[in-house]
Amino acid sequence: MSGIPRSGLRTALLCFVVAAVIRLSILFGTGLYLKLDRTEMASAAVTFAHTGQLGNPYMALPTGPTAHVAPVYPLLLAIIYRTFGDGQTGEIIKQIVASCVSSARTPLLVLLTLTLGFGDGVALVAGLFSAIHIGAFETELKGDWEGPMAANALLILVISAYRIGWRRLPTPVEALCYGLGWGVALLIAPGLLPVGVGLAMLGCAAAIRRAPHESVKALLLFSLGCMLALSPWAIRNRLVLGGLVWGRDNFGLELSVSNGPGASWSNPENHDRIYSMHPSRYLPAAQKVRAQGELAFEADREREAIGWIRGHPREFVRLTENRVWHFWFPVGRNRVHQLALATLTLLAIAGLVVMWRRAHPGFTLTTLIWTTYPMLYYVIQWSSRYRQPIEWSLILCASVAAYEGYTKARQALM
Repeated sequence: MSGIPRSGLRTALLCFVVAAVIRLSILFGTGLYLKLDRTEMASAAVTFAHTGQLGNPYMALPTGPTAHVAPVYPLLLAIIYRTFGDGQTGEIIKQIVASCVSSARTPLLVLLTLTLGFGDGVALVAGLFSAIHIGAFETELKGDWEGPMAANALLILVISAYRIGWRRLPTPVEALCYGLGWGVALLIAPGLLPVGVGLAMLGCAAAIRRAPHESVKALLLFSLGCMLALSPWAIRNRLVLGGLVWGRDNFGLELSVSNGPGASWSNPENHDRIYSMHPSRYLPAAQKVRAQGELAFEADREREAIGWIRGHPREFVRLTENRVWHFWFPVGRNRVHQLALATLTLLAIAGLVVMWRRAHPGFTLTTLIWTTYPMLYYVIQWSSRYRQPIEWSLILCASVAAYEGYTKARQALM
């Protein structure tokens, strides 16, 4: 990459190796690779590997074509299953690849840190911190969900946004290609949409006074590129499912599971509710999906959830407060782990303050991500994997704070 010194590239490579060694050692050293509990993402991938149709995401019963999952990640999993089979060999290969995908966050974060001008010291701290930190063990190591790939996609897009559009307007080709990139990212993780909209509007607002026509043109080309990337999936869903779905169609189900009689703020604590209404775990619900069709089933669940929220505003507020708190201060596996997670958040806030005091562009980018991305996850049940796509932003800010503290301590001792 132009503008990145060789020392920075060496740091990125070194940190990737450290991250991969740690993850693969945990995967095989603990026997985690032997644990098989197939998720909706993997189930849809297995179906595609065997039939060429993205479908049957629910483990309780085959239900036909689906948009319950966005297409890119399960299609990549399907390549592994098609090549190596969906038995133990395919699962092991999938987990090795997943560990490497998770590890790729580390060099990308090093490159972002250097691109933003923080210097080699902060880049090294961020790289090592990212290599060590595993926010959701099974998700990162077993590869059943798209979070690590979504994190990498967002990192690449933030680096690209800063390089092509921070101090100047992107060329028409750059704006179109950037929109295509965002379209692909949304086909990995539709939950990134608020971040993409925020970045596009931020860039347009920053340039519209000095170049209004060019700014509007760039925004339109960005939007066109994004729609071009999304359109094949949207057309497929219109033809196969009978409705417009540009990303995935599971919001109604997730909203209903998360908000209703006896609902908890947390996915693990919602065990009984999930096993009594989610089509992956409850056969009568899967039978309803097959009888009604997926879109009709999802629409019913959304109406059900909204009706409960309107009738129980206090309970909804209580659930939401818990989800907001635990998004930023997650539950750990034990007290030590929970303290480490809380320390990460507090250090990240301190690092954000450092950026603000320096008027550093990282402050604007991070604030935008922290403001836009979590909104969806404040209204559905908490899970450790939901923060994965932006976990790197906390690591970056925490690294800025840690290096600032180290620098001041060293100066005080000299």
